[in-house]
Amino acid sequence: MPGLTQEIADNLERFKRDLDEHDNKTLVDRYYYSTSGPVLDNGQQAALRRSVSDYLDVSVRDVVLVGSAKLGFTLRPKPNRPALSHFGDESDIDVAIISSPLFLRYWQETFSHWVDVGDWDQAGKFREYLFRGWLRPDKLPRDADFPLSKQWFDFFRSLQASGEFGGYKIAAGIYLNEHFWEEYVGSALSECRLYVKELT
Repeated sequence: MPGLTQEIADNLERFKRDLDEHDNKTLVDRYYYSTSGPVLDNGQQAALRRSVSDYLDVSVRDVVLVGSAKLGFTLRPKPNRPALSHFGDESDIDVAIISSPLFLRYWQETFSHWVDVGDWDQAGKFREYLFRGWLRPDKLPRDADFPLSKQWFDFFRSLQASGEFGGYKIAAGIYLNEHFWEEYVGSALSECRLYVKELT
């Protein structure tokens, strides 16, 4: 993995310079909407995006590789991982699915489930993220009366098990539209910019 480590380090240095020189919109365009990334090559990224788009019946353009698998490092601190930590063996491949129809489908199914059975253990967190235009599947009901949740996680586990994407866990979230996704990423970029300034 030495070659990958060097590529990530180079990408991180370039990112730090760009973070100082460009606004969040430019950074989103340059680092997320471009097809290159240090962890998955272009062929793997294309295959992953196509697999997700085919399964969920969304446009491949609506599927965006994000997070440390895209950048090579994390923007926000996580438990035992400070901001700007390199992608590693314990990292996930994160995918944003930016699709209003898919978002509404899952929201409607979840609402119907709530009408029938009431709150579930993650209902409060689900609503909190829903307010931000982000539907987090890990906050969906997990009981047998809500098969969408099991189907979702079975599919993403099958992608990991295939080994085609390095054997990493693959996680995804659904955004109502680009506005909400770009706001989320923009806030992470702003936090990271402050963090980098504190380091210098």
